[in-house]
Amino acid sequence: MNDETTLIAYVTRGKATKEAAELIGQVLREDFELSVKLVNLKESTPKVKNYKNVIIGAGVRMGRVYKKALKFMENDFSGKNVAVFLSSLEGGDEKSHEEAVEKYVKKEVKARLNVEPVAAETFGGRIEIFGFSVQDNIDRDKIRDWAKKLGEALSGTVKD
Repeated sequence: MNDETTLIAYVTRGKATKEAAELIGQVLREDFELSVKLVNLKESTPKVKNYKNVIIGAGVRMGRVYKKALKFMENDFSGKNVAVFLSSLEGGDEKSHEEAVEKYVKKEVKARLNVEPVAAETFGGRIEIFGFSVQDNIDRDKIRDWAKKLGEALSGTVKD
């Protein structure tokens, strides 16, 4: 793995964070020609030293960011471009979005990172019961738009 690769490390339960990670990876590959590796933190813990850019995605359930993602955020990211996205029903609701950013991004995420993220956002989430989606407010256009802004920041290239 060379240091030019972008890592997208995520933790998901209802699959919303995985879908967001895949969509972000697709935009970074197709629009910015970045090399991207997706890793589910439930399956393995990658070494961040091998990557130039690190994007961390986590779900939020019952008011808590998934522990594996929080633990991963405690790595030393010095010299890395780091971005974070969270999947939560609160983050996808226009009425509670800012509160979700304050509660999860500013208080939980930024407290663990040793660098200021180049981008941080909350997207919608999903609740599944027995494999059936009972609540879903994922906005794929918002994810794509964020990924394009992130791609510009990571690559130094502006896309229309």
